[in-house]
Amino acid sequence: MNYRYIILLMICIFTSGYISAAEARDFSFHGIKLGLSEEEMAEEYPEFNCEADQSNAELRRCKGKIDPLERPGVFEKLRGTSLDTLLTFRNDKLVNISIPFYKSLFKPFSHSFAEFYGQPKITKNIIKNKQGGEWENTVLIWNQGAESIVYWEVDEGRFKNTGKDEYSRILFLIKE
Repeated sequence: MNYRYIILLMICIFTSGYISAAEARDFSFHGIKLGLSEEEMAEEYPEFNCEADQSNAELRRCKGKIDPLERPGVFEKLRGTSLDTLLTFRNDKLVNISIPFYKSLFKPFSHSFAEFYGQPKITKNIIKNKQGGEWENTVLIWNQGAESIVYWEVDEGRFKNTGKDEYSRILFLIKE
């Protein structure tokens, strides 16, 4: 009888360790990790072009495309396309990865993100644009230490200003 309790206790301990390891997945985006220096990024990802931000001397922005087939990651199921990606460096440290994404793919890829990064916190709110249009927006948030991933179903800024809602937005952020 005592053996059953010991076995049950061991299963609980090993299962909780496995869940914690899954939740602690690296928040990199196809190998691009928050906190990288611009020099490190340029060595590994020469396809990105960087320039100074005109509005803030501390910032540099780098634009490029990620091919999910060449660089494994959360989007590797997405075949035959590349992902426009904007990287923001502050004082030579990668602090933001921004990916615009077609809204029609939000639901299928939100499931891929949950499989890849663990379960997010989910919020829903109603947004309105200048023309009076309304849309329910779903936002998924993953947090791990100083790093976060935010995945909006509707790019709220674009929707409010133009009424267009064809894009979702994914941000990888590091808190400084």
